[in-house]
Amino acid sequence: MQDWHCKVYVDSSAWMSSFLSQLTYATSGTRDNYHIETEWGEVFVSYNKSYLSKRKRLNAACDDFLYYTYVLDIYPKSNDFDFYLFHLKSFILELKTFRKTTDVVSACSFEELLNEE
Repeated sequence: MQDWHCKVYVDSSAWMSSFLSQLTYATSGTRDNYHIETEWGEVFVSYNKSYLSKRKRLNAACDDFLYYTYVLDIYPKSNDFDFYLFHLKSFILELKTFRKTTDVVSACSFEELLNEE
């Protein structure tokens, strides 16, 4: 299987417990602590150790998404890339519509496919 791992940076003001509940609902998955298992993949959620507030990010010299609140490491569960891509795109779109989420940036080897219509 190719490297279909995708790292998603999410800037959200939601508390971790609330954020995890939103993610679990959005994926229709099951949660075990900071791990969410879905039919299409596995999502590992972590608080970004490099997090900076928006105000501090204004002075950052590099890509500010590296300092977003949460980092999601997402891995596929099967070799069916199209199935994984479809659900990953839907999941990222859902993330962008969360009430307390302002920005979502994906970083993966196939991120250009995530932005296609």
